[in-house]
Amino acid sequence: PPDNPPPDWLSVTTVSLDGGKRRAFLKDDNSFVFQGMLPGSYLVEVDSPEYVYEAVRIDINSKGKHRARKNNPVQPNQVTQLPYPLKCKPLGKFRYYEKREEWKVTDV
Repeated sequence: PPDNPPPDWLSVTTVSLDGGKRRAFLKDDNSFVFQGMLPGSYLVEVDSPEYVYEAVRIDINSKGKHRARKNNPVQPNQVTQLPYPLKCKPLGKFRYYEKREEWKVTDV
């Protein structure tokens, strides 16, 4: 979670799997669980209306072992492993609006 989470943090923040095929809600300790995952590769995303998070790829093999890695859509074979369990920190706040350019006298 962010350093100073808003009061409605737990109710508005969810974790989605593969673009929303499955969704999990945060528990009081900010943890989440996806049960009954089959072997494969999954994209985990934190969905929050106020903060931006980096997506993480989780790979589960046929023996049930798993690894978390940074999602790199440009170079998918490049693996940067992340510690497990995941600890997601926000990259920053969402910017819904662009800051308007300021008018200057020299613009005329």
